[in-house]
Amino acid sequence: MIKSALSFLQKRLQNTSRRNDLYFEDSPFGVVFVEAKTGLFKRVNEAFAKLMGRSADQWLGLQWSDLAPLALQKTPVYPVQGLVHSRPSPDTWVQSFLLDRGKSVVAEVSYLSSMRDSKGELLWIYIVKDLADIIDAQTQLRVSEQRHRVVADSARDVIWSMSALGEITYVSPAVEKLRGVTPAEAMKIPLHETLTPHSAEVSIAYFQQVAKSLQLGKTPDSFQGELEYFRKDGSTFWTECLSFPLMDDNGNLVEIVGVTRDISERKHYEDRLLQARKQAEMANSVKNQFMSQIGLAVQASVKDFLPHLRPAEPSPCAGDESNSKSLYKAQKSSAFLLSMAQDILDLTRLENRDLVLVRERFQLSDVLEALSRLWAKDGPVPTLSVTTHVAPGVSHHHLGDASRLVQALMNLLWIAVQSSDSGSLVLQVVHLDRDRDFENLLFTVHRQAFEPDWHEQNNDESQSQARSGVVEQHKSIDWHLALCKQLALRMGGDLQSHPDVDGRTVWGLKLRLQSSNAGGDRTPEALARSWPGTRILVVDDHRSIRDIVKHVLEMSQVTVDAAENGRVALQMIESTTYDLVLMDLQMPVMGGIDATRHIRKQARFHNLPIVALSATGDDDALDRWRSEGITDHLAKPFDSDRLWSVVQQHLSAKKVESSS
Repeated sequence: MIKSALSFLQKRLQNTSRRNDLYFEDSPFGVVFVEAKTGLFKRVNEAFAKLMGRSADQWLGLQWSDLAPLALQKTPVYPVQGLVHSRPSPDTWVQSFLLDRGKSVVAEVSYLSSMRDSKGELLWIYIVKDLADIIDAQTQLRVSEQRHRVVADSARDVIWSMSALGEITYVSPAVEKLRGVTPAEAMKIPLHETLTPHSAEVSIAYFQQVAKSLQLGKTPDSFQGELEYFRKDGSTFWTECLSFPLMDDNGNLVEIVGVTRDISERKHYEDRLLQARKQAEMANSVKNQFMSQIGLAVQASVKDFLPHLRPAEPSPCAGDESNSKSLYKAQKSSAFLLSMAQDILDLTRLENRDLVLVRERFQLSDVLEALSRLWAKDGPVPTLSVTTHVAPGVSHHHLGDASRLVQALMNLLWIAVQSSDSGSLVLQVVHLDRDRDFENLLFTVHRQAFEPDWHEQNNDESQSQARSGVVEQHKSIDWHLALCKQLALRMGGDLQSHPDVDGRTVWGLKLRLQSSNAGGDRTPEALARSWPGTRILVVDDHRSIRDIVKHVLEMSQVTVDAAENGRVALQMIESTTYDLVLMDLQMPVMGGIDATRHIRKQARFHNLPIVALSATGDDDALDRWRSEGITDHLAKPFDSDRLWSVVQQHLSAKKVESSS
């Protein structure tokens, strides 16, 4: 602000023919005229008089050295023998002015110009600015810094700050007790030697997220996680780390401030819990092996006597009706035992993670049809039918294990039967939402009341007894529940239940099924990241982006220089040989396109790869940029893999050209 006032008054001095008639009352700061030979105040404006607590007339005839004896910086020396200087030196200094009753005012004094009065005496013109508010703010800042430093120095947790490149700029004294190194030693240890390899990867991933946020012009997210540190003796310990990025008014990352807390004791108890869990899992594995043996034994026994229960030819003898009922019950019970044995085997495989789901293309209609056939064969009674209804919007083709889906739905029907044995079953399939290539579906089983004439149409005593006998016999068996839930979890879903309007339980199976037209996963090939002797120039007006790109590339033995605009980049290219230029397009002073035009004018730079950095750019824009000399385009935001992919592509091409 003082510079703008100086510029304003100097222009007015230059544009007026009568300098002594300067309207210096317009200035928001104090303006004084001092005789160069004697140092006497010859004229002051009202702003200066008000600041000093005297009227303007009271200052006339007073000498500068009488009222301003204490200079906080070097001030002009007024001549005693009449020697006249055309310009005082220095131009600006800090001066203390004495007031009445022992008070003083600290002000910044700046030389503005000089002029001659009516008697031909040389006058110096100064601007005087009150520094009371600035000094008060600086005092408060120092007090605040001292207060926070006391808190940081006495805290048990380690308080630290770090630059955008991962360089530690401050560590509190608590680090010595935690890691066995002094704060000065801790600041010299690089990040990869401070953290274990896995924790270092977590830290690097966070810095990549910070880089992406800065490229988008956003404030980066804070970090909260557990990191493993090295002590000075080589041992390791776990910490809980919190960090917060600090930004300036221009959107640049100033530093990252964090707090690290020792959680070794908590980790110790967690390890003990983990060991207890492993022991419980081992005991569960033994139980599953025992259950698996039971399932195999039941399965083998049922298969041995099931062929002897084949129905014989009907006979008119009196005892045939009773024998038929007994035979029917035996057949249903045997089939149920066989199904139960298979379910027990599958359940133990699921708990032991031995059951592998296949991945093949299937149609949902085929699954529902197979379910209806299986239910008619192995369900409680043939009269307990299942009706299926697929809502609009449900895809017909999926990828997954169709047989296990049928098994899960079969157990879902058995759960519904066990909760209530009245009414038929309605299986409904609805679409919930879509997550990329996956579709979330909900399979629910509702009970539907029988028609009024059901008892008249199905009053056969054998059917009624058989139905009630089978349902009541297995009503308390809940392995269907466990198996259905385990299968649902393996298929990315879960088992659900809720009451309907009549208070009856509605069971549902939420599954995440992949669409059959989904593409396979693509894993990028590893990039060769070792380019010693290579030199790259990064041109971007955003300091944080320059620093982060520089840090990423330098990890692969690449020398990286940085420029804040196109004009600086041109000067650097003239004096230094570069293998690649990463050029931002939107920059002050000179943008990337103008800089590229100047570079391409010289024949020796025709083959220099120039990659544009821009948050926008379609095919038409890329064609225009190429016509101006741009080689390729890297869209913001970009991660380190994408950055290296583009860099490696053009460095490799340049090596091929050189060898040719």
